[in-house]
Amino acid sequence: MGDTKSTGVITGNDVKRIREIAGLTQAGLAEAVGVAKKTAYNWESREHAALPAAAATKFANWVARESKTGSLRGQVPVELQYRVWDASSFKGEDTVSAPSGASDPEERAAWYGIDPVALAMSLHRADHRPPAEALGLSRLELADAYMGLLAGADDAIKFAEDAVKLKVHPKIAQALATAILDAVMDTGAFGVVSGVIGHSELTSRLLVRAASVRAVAALQGEDMPEPHSIWGDGNPLRTMADKAAEQSRVESAEAEAPSAPDYSGLSKADHGLAAYEGEKDIAFDADPED
Repeated sequence: MGDTKSTGVITGNDVKRIREIAGLTQAGLAEAVGVAKKTAYNWESREHAALPAAAATKFANWVARESKTGSLRGQVPVELQYRVWDASSFKGEDTVSAPSGASDPEERAAWYGIDPVALAMSLHRADHRPPAEALGLSRLELADAYMGLLAGADDAIKFAEDAVKLKVHPKIAQALATAILDAVMDTGAFGVVSGVIGHSELTSRLLVRAASVRAVAALQGEDMPEPHSIWGDGNPLRTMADKAAEQSRVESAEAEAPSAPDYSGLSKADHGLAAYEGEKDIAFDADPED
């Protein structure tokens, strides 16, 4: 199997996946890219193995052109965009150099036809959070909280990116990136920040960076054993955490339970008067000593 750890690697399976998205046969792909039919067949037959550098560049150049103006505009899966970009020498209509700022994930996303606003609104439709009033917040407070959440998510994605660089187990890195976006999604922040506040570049950047973490981690993780977790069954740390969680649940239940009025220290007559005036519907037992 060839080296698939580079972000610029294109595999045979990648070729097949993009060809199918484009709705082409192998012969159609060969004609579109400008190679022999046998070449297109050989590319896909490599499956998980990487294409030779020259072949990867030729294929990526075609994907880049089609992603920008043709049948693949907005269709290339996010996890493939970085690798296509890195393998491609086609960075613009009249130049082979990258456009200014092309290393920025937001520009890469835009270059591949991702519409941040459309993406944000589609995410907004998946948000099912209550309106600001139901959370006890003003609209301004909610917007401020969402912006703070996205700033924290940005830092968290940086943590995930550094974890990938340090070769943390790929499944852990992928879980990090997924959990970060899932948490932001669960709050409803994507749709509000992008579609209402107007900061679509924040959400699009988070999405592309998280997808990149998952893609690079996936390339690093082929044939690796399952990661070791300190939260496995029987681990003392998990046992301690489970006990703490149970104690927290008990304390929360006790705090939420209604408390009976405290009549201790009152005489029988005062006790009865207090019950009559403050809690008319509460029956009380006679003092057992009387």
